[in-house]
Amino acid sequence: MSLKSRNSSQCCLNSQECRNAKAVSTQTYMEPLHQKISEKAKRVNQKLDEIELEMKRIGFWNASPPTFAVSNFQEAPSFELWLQCIFIPHARAAVRENNYPPSSQVGLMALRQYDYHSQVTEAQDLLRLLNEFDDIIEENAGDVRTGEDKRQRSQSS
Repeated sequence: MSLKSRNSSQCCLNSQECRNAKAVSTQTYMEPLHQKISEKAKRVNQKLDEIELEMKRIGFWNASPPTFAVSNFQEAPSFELWLQCIFIPHARAAVRENNYPPSSQVGLMALRQYDYHSQVTEAQDLLRLLNEFDDIIEENAGDVRTGEDKRQRSQSS
């Protein structure tokens, strides 16, 4: 499963599977030692936990999200609900399946949502975390530069 939206992605946090998504990701850390967890999986799970906590801290997390079907993030009721109901569960599934896409642009999507026309101050830490997520996904995919390196390179061009 990729981090990209499927043709009919649904917010499934109301299902038993997704209500237990957090428990499932935590189980990944508790697997027997002979089932070694990759460093990348640990970092992705940690970053997803940080993203979820930040969304809760700034009030972007919905305790009772609606069920909806979308084919892309723009069709979701809000970007925050898409992050919560589609992106995070799909990203956790990618970790469990060790099946990462070659790139991620959720940070760019967030930039367009929170910083493009007017800066949404409370979302700046979330924006940073989503960019860090992109950097982790893109490591070992041909370009290992960090977000800071990318910013410096684009500024010097």
